[in-house]
Amino acid sequence: MKNTFVIWVFLIVTTSSFAYGFNKLNNEVQLLKNQPQSQYNVSQEQIALLVQNEMARYKQKDSKKALETLKNQYSLASDSSTELRYGKEGARFTFEMYSDIECPYCRQMFFDVKKVVDNSKGVINWEYKHFPLGGHNPMAAIEAQAIECIAQEQGNQSAWVALDQFIKQTQGNGKGVSQGIPEFVRTFGLNGSMLKNCMLSDEAKVAVNEDYGQGANKGVS
Repeated sequence: MKNTFVIWVFLIVTTSSFAYGFNKLNNEVQLLKNQPQSQYNVSQEQIALLVQNEMARYKQKDSKKALETLKNQYSLASDSSTELRYGKEGARFTFEMYSDIECPYCRQMFFDVKKVVDNSKGVINWEYKHFPLGGHNPMAAIEAQAIECIAQEQGNQSAWVALDQFIKQTQGNGKGVSQGIPEFVRTFGLNGSMLKNCMLSDEAKVAVNEDYGQGANKGVS
């Protein structure tokens, strides 16, 4: 049992990306080892649980850092906005974009528009509207609903962060991201459980359908 125990710890602490977290884990293990022999009875399952808990804490810490960095990139998105709006409230011009997260051309245009707004010195703002295309559904519509849920439950700025990550990481053309949406948003610090509960309701679907209807009435196809 002692040999197994030492091998586990050795493998963990030599993984450089988790060095800090597992140094803490190693200290906990040493405390256990220093107990009198009669009390020292740590199973492999207990060791595995310690490892899993430490990894979970480390991943959570990393995801929070990632969220903070991404929010800084979308500092022009105010949580006071009731629309998916990026840029200064009351700007002279508003760029209204009807878009599909799964559409390759839309995804490329997204970052071009962001540059324009960032460099406009408050003259232009940007409203993102959902227009999931039939050929990319159901994934395009599901992702649009997820963005609406995040905006409603976690704020406008978080919704823009999510848009950024979906657009960068989706496989495109209706294939979506490589994992479940609640699990995906957790990787960059958003609340996956809250999102999952929201997506079970019809409120986000209604918001997406309203955007789509407005776009169709304006001639978007």
